[in-house]
Amino acid sequence: MLERYPEYDPALDFRADADDFEKVIAAISAIRNLRTSMNVPPSVKAKVCIETKEEELFRSCSMFFEKLAFASAVEVASGFSMEDAATAVTDVCRIFIPMDELVDKEAERKRLEKELASAQKQLDTVNAKLNNEKFMSRAPQNVVDGVRQNGKKLQAQIRLLQEEMAALQ
Repeated sequence: MLERYPEYDPALDFRADADDFEKVIAAISAIRNLRTSMNVPPSVKAKVCIETKEEELFRSCSMFFEKLAFASAVEVASGFSMEDAATAVTDVCRIFIPMDELVDKEAERKRLEKELASAQKQLDTVNAKLNNEKFMSRAPQNVVDGVRQNGKKLQAQIRLLQEEMAALQ
């Protein structure tokens, strides 16, 4: 049961194909990361527009985008002019996903308003503590510093929520 150790066969080296598929994997990862950052569940399918110079490669792999990147349709071209679209970029392509297909704007607006109201209520509580002379005189310095730090975090969170709401319109 002795066999020779396998030798390298250049005919079985598909380096160009592997490099091409790495480009497709990078694009799928970019789409999935974009969807995750926008809290879009996998059940929501959306059209994907891919702007690239390697159109044939991405067209031939459209089924991977449909299955792995939750695309309802894949459009590939050398250029797109899209407004109001989420964008992801890789080293060989730009990917556009129309916002209308990703997010129900009214539901997202309501969610953001609810989060903003909650954060504002928490900030009002923090400000009330910091304006209370009894609290300021009796609380240990580390507690006061913690309340101030919490107030700064809440202000930053409110600012981000307001930016998201402005971007949604």
